[in-house]
Amino acid sequence: MTEHDDYLRRSEYNTRILLIDPVLRKLGWDVENPKLVRMEVELARPAGLRADYVLLEHGAPVAIVEAKSFGRGLNDSRFLNQAVEYTDYAGAQLFVLTDGTLWQLYRRDQGTAARTLQPEMEFDIQSGNSTDLAKTTLALRQPNLDFGQPIDSVPNPILRSVRPSARSSSSPPEGSPWHPISKFLTSSVSKKRQPAWMKFPDGFVKPFVKPGWVGVPFNLVRWLVDTRRLSRHHLPVKRANGRALIVDSPIGKPRAVETGFYMNRGRGSQAHFSDALDLMRQFEIDPATIFVNFGNDS
Repeated sequence: MTEHDDYLRRSEYNTRILLIDPVLRKLGWDVENPKLVRMEVELARPAGLRADYVLLEHGAPVAIVEAKSFGRGLNDSRFLNQAVEYTDYAGAQLFVLTDGTLWQLYRRDQGTAARTLQPEMEFDIQSGNSTDLAKTTLALRQPNLDFGQPIDSVPNPILRSVRPSARSSSSPPEGSPWHPISKFLTSSVSKKRQPAWMKFPDGFVKPFVKPGWVGVPFNLVRWLVDTRRLSRHHLPVKRANGRALIVDSPIGKPRAVETGFYMNRGRGSQAHFSDALDLMRQFEIDPATIFVNFGNDS
């Protein structure tokens, strides 16, 4: 930093290449592996703007990293406002602000004004005892990072997805059968029975909040949002015919699914299945891994 001070200050790009990328790699966030890190991620809003880094676990956004050029400092309120907005639209709960030397981690609490947020942790890689600094920094490691040998007093990883419990507050009767939803995806199968629960690939069970088969795409969207596979930067999600399926605004009277997510639902059970299939294809979900349960009407 001392030797290349002038060069680093010239641009954010120089700072990222020489300082930020190497730190992320050391922490297990390989910037050359898009399964772990997506760079320059275009967001639906603000229009045309991009998040510098989106860190992923299980394909879900864990945190964004917003970079600034070396020596610029992080005190400008615009930086915090920008990072909060990017985090919301990326569907993450954590974000990091850094100018390559100072690193700040924030937790995004929905509904909390950006100006009131305080860093959950902060460190400067130019100062402090190197051993203590290394241990502190490891809190931002990729959860599966292999140390090679045990290290005392290393904090638990903070940057990891929050996955829902595999159990819900409501569950089907014991012994009632689960049926793969794939068997109901054709128009020739009777759909007179009304499903009561859905089970997803991670074992999570959701009761139907919308009665009947219309609940299939609704529950699917809720699960995609819960597991952060679907976030606002994906919106609008379109059907195969190009028409909007999931949007971020109630304009046009779509049905609310989750906060900030609205569905333009089709008419009839087959339309509901078509919408669900469109979502499964786009988010690479195998229909054979999703099940429905009819409760006592099995």
